Formats: sequence, structure tokens, C-alpha cells
Amino acid sequence: MTIRALPTLFGATVLALSLAACNTTGGTPVPQQAAATPAVPQLPGDSACAREINTFREITRRDVDTGYLSPTVYAKMTPEVDKAASTCTSGADRDAVAMLAATKSRYGYR
Repeated sequence: MTIRALPTLFGATVLALSLAACNTTGGTPVPQQAAATPAVPQLPGDSACAREINTFREITRRDVDTGYLSPTVYAKMTPEVDKAASTCTSGADRDAVAMLAATKSRYGYR
């Protein structure tokens, strides 16, 4: 090996070691994803209120799963949506839609 090849060999060695350091599994913990919320109950039927409540429940469940909605806020919102669902199943379609609209507005949904 010639003396001229030493800087190139040294540079290649430093490069290889620095790249190897990038691939190590350092002490940084991998963030854990929040536990998924349980499946939301679906209202039977094809009424307007059932469709709207089912859709809203699915959206909020996904928002909790992705971290867009806090589980604490979801827990506060759920009884209101459940009350609208109960009103819907009793046949009061307009009242249920109005209750859901109020809940959506209160929590920043359209």
C-alpha cells in the first residue's frame, strides 16, 4: 500500500464507522401508540338520526385513535351522543339530530 492511499483509506474508514453509528439502536424509546378505543355501537335502521349518529361515533373513535381527540374529551362527549342515540331509537328523529348538532358544536365538530 502506498502512502498516497492512506488518506483515502482513512476517509473511507471514518465514513463507514459514522454510517454504522447511524444504524445503531440507541437508547431512545420508541413512542407507544395509544390503545385503540373499543368498537362503537351502531344504531339500527336507516333514519337520518341513526346515520348521523353512527357516522359521528365512527369519526370521533378514529379521532381518538389517531390522537386528534383527547380520550378525556371523548369520555365527556360519549354520554351526550348516547343520549341522542336513545332519543333517536325512541323515534324522535328531529330531536336526536338537534341534540347531536349541539354536541358537535360544543366540541368543535361540524
